[in-house]
Amino acid sequence: MKLKSIDAWDADFFTEFLCIFNDINKDHVFFSPETLEKYQYDFSPEAAFNSRHFWKAFLLETDEIEGRCLISLPKDGEGSFASLGYFELKNNDQKKADKLLTAAVEWAKKHGVGEIRGPIQGNIFNSYKFKLAGEWSIVGDPIHPVYYPKLFATFGFEQIASWSNLKVTRLGYALKLLSIFLEVPRTKGLVAREYDPSNKESELKTLYDLMMDSYQNMHSFQPCSFEEFFQWNQHILSYLKPGQFLFAEYQGLPVGFGVNFKGGLVHASGKSETRILLGFVGRKRGLGKKVRGVANCLSRYTLTHYGKDNYLQRPIITGVYQNSPIRLWLMRIGMSELTRSGLFQYKIPASSFN
Repeated sequence: MKLKSIDAWDADFFTEFLCIFNDINKDHVFFSPETLEKYQYDFSPEAAFNSRHFWKAFLLETDEIEGRCLISLPKDGEGSFASLGYFELKNNDQKKADKLLTAAVEWAKKHGVGEIRGPIQGNIFNSYKFKLAGEWSIVGDPIHPVYYPKLFATFGFEQIASWSNLKVTRLGYALKLLSIFLEVPRTKGLVAREYDPSNKESELKTLYDLMMDSYQNMHSFQPCSFEEFFQWNQHILSYLKPGQFLFAEYQGLPVGFGVNFKGGLVHASGKSETRILLGFVGRKRGLGKKVRGVANCLSRYTLTHYGKDNYLQRPIITGVYQNSPIRLWLMRIGMSELTRSGLFQYKIPASSFN
C-alpha cells in the first residue's frame, strides 16, 4: 500500500484520479461521470483556482488505485482552514482511509494550518458535504458510499454542521403561499426580473457579486474569484426553465436573487418524483428594510407568471442549515426531513507544530 501525490498539473495522474470516482459511483441513480476537462478548469497551470491556492492530490495504490483525496489552501490566507475533498475509497477499510487522511494532515501541518474541514472540493461554491441520513436520493446531493462519514469520524474528524432537504406540510405550504400575497406592502419598491440568457456571463457576474456579499456568514465561507465561480456554476443554467432564475432589484440595482429548478427524487424503495427544488436565495446586506421581503417578491413573480408549471406541488426546500431562521419557521408549521448532509472538522494539536 503506497501513496503517490502531485502539486502541479499532471494529466495522467488526474485521469487515474477521476477514474476511481467513476468506478465507485457509477451505479448511483444521479451519477454523472467526471471528465479530465473538469480538473483542467481548476488545476491546470492557467486555471484560476490553481493560481489562488496551494494544493496537493493523493492517490492510494495497492495492486490498483483504491483511494484518493485532495487538500487545498488559499494562498492569500483568507480563511483559517484547509479544505479536504475529492475523497474516495473503494472499500470500507479504515487503515487505508487513515493513510490518505494522515497524508493530508501532514501537508496541512507543513503549511502551518491547524484546522481541516471537509469534504470541501476546494470551496463551498464548488461542492461540499457528506450525506448523513435519508432514504431519498435527490439531484444535487452528495454522491458517495455510505461508509465515508464513519471513516472520517473514526480518524478523528468531528461533525461541525448539517444541512437538510425539507418538505413542508400541506397546511404549512398553504400558509406560505397566502403570506406571499398578503405581504405585498413589505416588498414595496422591489421588482423581480428574469435571468437574461443572452448575457450569460454578465448575469452570472451579478449573481456572483450578490452571493459573495449575502453569503459571507455562511458556514465555512471562503471567497472565490469570479473565474472559479463561473466554471463551477455555469452548468446550472442548462437545467433552468423560464422563471427559475430571478433577480430582485431596488431602484434599478440588483439586491437579491433566487435560483430554483425541477429535479428528481428517488426513494430507496424505487419510488420516484419530480419536484421544484428551492435552491439558492439571498439578498444584499446592509440595506435594511429596503430589501426586506426579497424571497416573497421573487416567489410572487414565479407564482403569477409560472404558477401552473412550478408551484402546484409542494416544493423541496434544499440545503437548510441547522440553525437557520427558516428552519425554525418550518418547524413551527410542520415539515419532514428527506435527507441530511454534514461537514466535518479535524483540529491539529498545537503541540504538533513544535
